[in-house]
Amino acid sequence: MDRRGFIQTGGAAAATAAVAAAAGAAALTKTSPSVAAAVQSVASGSPGFVPGNIQRPLKLHVGTSRTASTATAAAYLVRHGVSAWVPSPTTSGGRTYWVPSDLYAVQDFAAANGLTVEVIALPFLGSTNVNTEARPAIMLGQSPQRDRDIDDIGRCIQAMATCGIPTFKYNMSILGVTRTASTPGRGNSTYSTFDYSTVSPTTPQTIAGVVTADVFWDRINYFIQRVIPICDQYNIKAACHPEDPGLPVGGYAGVLENVISTDHGMGFFKFLSLYNSANHGLNLCCGVLAESLSNPTAEIYDILRALLRTKRVFNIHMRNIRGGLGNFQEVWADEGDINEARLVQIMAEEGYPYMIDPDHEPQSSDDTGQNQGFAHGFGYIEGLIRAVDTLAPPYNTSSSTSLQIVPSVFDMRSLTGFTTTVMTVTADVNLRSFGVTSVSAGGKAAASFTVSSDGRSVVATFRKSDLASLAVGASLMLVESVVGAGGTLVASATASVVR
Repeated sequence: MDRRGFIQTGGAAAATAAVAAAAGAAALTKTSPSVAAAVQSVASGSPGFVPGNIQRPLKLHVGTSRTASTATAAAYLVRHGVSAWVPSPTTSGGRTYWVPSDLYAVQDFAAANGLTVEVIALPFLGSTNVNTEARPAIMLGQSPQRDRDIDDIGRCIQAMATCGIPTFKYNMSILGVTRTASTPGRGNSTYSTFDYSTVSPTTPQTIAGVVTADVFWDRINYFIQRVIPICDQYNIKAACHPEDPGLPVGGYAGVLENVISTDHGMGFFKFLSLYNSANHGLNLCCGVLAESLSNPTAEIYDILRALLRTKRVFNIHMRNIRGGLGNFQEVWADEGDINEARLVQIMAEEGYPYMIDPDHEPQSSDDTGQNQGFAHGFGYIEGLIRAVDTLAPPYNTSSSTSLQIVPSVFDMRSLTGFTTTVMTVTADVNLRSFGVTSVSAGGKAAASFTVSSDGRSVVATFRKSDLASLAVGASLMLVESVVGAGGTLVASATASVVR
């Protein structure tokens, strides 16, 4: 393993790389909770982003957080198509934080058994109930112990930078994974279930007591403001898994709201808005997202696309459900309400480059170790990736449309200043459903261009000095990259040049 190939990037460079969408997300949290607003906010906050044709081969790959402490366990993963492993390294020597030797050990084990380590789980801040968490001070808001715990996370980040591990995952959890009684599923399996109507209003509070949304956000923000600057210093990504699941009005066990996992996906955007850094992001669980929506089949796809456009989703968990906010079952990948093929298609279209990790597979008394359940999950995701990689639109094909230019004459008697022209396409083409990638005249790119509100026209402005070499009958070309299944639209026409 090359221990020297990892280059640290300073905080200033990381800040420069910060995703502009956070500003839009911050504004979004103050407006009405609509998915359309979320998508528009992220799009407007990401200048220059244009969804393009799927870039093949896909970088998507199958990963897992399952334990693989033996060569036999690792071989099981590799045998079922897993290439990326998310270990939970222990600390050594009585320390409460990692040192490089702790991480080198898991890296060497993974490399020797055909796996890579792209993400690791922190030694605390798991998906645990605060009553059983060994180090609960961060989520209880208890200083100075939470400050000592944050210092330990800073030391863990330094060890990761030394070893070249780019990302850690963690949870901001008080309740842990909240479920009610399991329900029967196909083939002698059982489904993890949450039915809020069966929850007793007298369920005891956790040691955190009553936690309002404002208090919950304050504790999360306290952590983020102190940890993400360290991530920026060492160029390490922090991937937060949302609370599982979203809670209906009234909350549970004293927690009035699981604040990241809120209806319409608003909590995800608010979380990203807490700190404007390319290293502050999500371990996005599509299952938790679906479980937190009152209408998941109508909303999850647009929310996923909007979150991916922030470029701050560093790991994805995949699970399928029936139901939604307050009442759901976690079912087999091929029988739930969510179209997982469509999720993978969106990941491909938005250029998501990391792992997809199946989790919470149904259980069975015939499969006590869940090896069958996870083999199904690994294979299902691998099949979807291969299908999108080889079959799914948009293809790199081209179609054309006629283009009308007004004015169709470039006055080049003077080479100073600018010239503007309007290019209009036929009525059957809506340019707003495409992402305009370039407008050019004789191979010279326009200085700027905008698409009209009706989707029929593009207004392009050229610097005359750029067009000095244009010949009479110069070609004007409009090239657009499709979002859907139609390929690439090319429109061209000729214009006269007056000298």
